Amino acid sequence: SAVKYFMHRSSKFRLDLFKKMTRRLYCPQEVIHEDRLLIIANQGVIGSDGRIYTSGMALNLDFFLVGELRLVLMMRALNYVEVERLAKEDLFEILRDFPEERMPVMWARVFSAALMYPKR
Repeated sequence: SAVKYFMHRSSKFRLDLFKKMTRRLYCPQEVIHEDRLLIIANQGVIGSDGRIYTSGMALNLDFFLVGELRLVLMMRALNYVEVERLAKEDLFEILRDFPEERMPVMWARVFSAALMYPKR
């Protein structure tokens, strides 16, 4: 539920996403270098771009964008932190198995890109 573009997808699709997620632990003040992964905080507190992220909150929501469209922010564990991570490649692999879920997720990708790329 932390990722809006996954909220109204099928239970089977979300279960497959969950199965692909990997868990990682960070120590206090450790820099989190996971710019190509979706991150969901399970335990602890993460600081990024002047914001605080706690249990159940998602970071790197634009992880499926490429190049200059991505907003890469430094993240730091403010205490002991446990996160779940999902790679872009894993998301696209799951989307191949769920063609009915592909379009809504791809629209989220387009919308994210439009927000990140300022009008000139």
